[in-house]
Amino acid sequence: MKRRGGMLYKYADLKRKGYAHKDIERLVDQRIMFKIEKGVYSNRRNVTELSTFMIKHPKVIFTLESAFYYYGMTDKRPEKYVVVTKKPAWRIVDVQIKQYFMDPAIYDIGVTKLQINNTWIPIYDRERMLIELVRYRKKLDPEYYKEIRDYYHHHPEKINMKKLKGYLDQFVSKKKLTEVILTEIL
Repeated sequence: MKRRGGMLYKYADLKRKGYAHKDIERLVDQRIMFKIEKGVYSNRRNVTELSTFMIKHPKVIFTLESAFYYYGMTDKRPEKYVVVTKKPAWRIVDVQIKQYFMDPAIYDIGVTKLQINNTWIPIYDRERMLIELVRYRKKLDPEYYKEIRDYYHHHPEKINMKKLKGYLDQFVSKKKLTEVILTEIL
């Protein structure tokens, strides 16, 4: 196995590449491969929790508290990774995840990639997160909502209004979302 920079592998991926269980065990014994956790291996001893999370859950999109934190809108680190998956999807059984399910019609709106500690993650952009803030405002702690709302209010230059309008046009509740964004936030 070639030693390239920090590669992570699922057990199933190694099997598909032709490695038998004994081969994987031998690589681990020889310290060519390291078992990070059940079903996850790397050619490096130390890997980040986030990169391990992404190899286990490649189809999630970071949203709400996780996205607000990664964009620096709050210092409050979420206790769990807050992610969204497209409906219909299986519930992810993982104690470190808070999962939401998204209608396929709006699931891909505003998806981008953000690099966090050398790991690229799928995440909604700031414009989509403004919409999500309004959509979930009643489910968020009022003080937390106010903190994020104030961030957007004090940093309007970080919002591409043309992009935001294009996103809003795709939501059924466009009128209500637009009203709240214009009166409460911007």
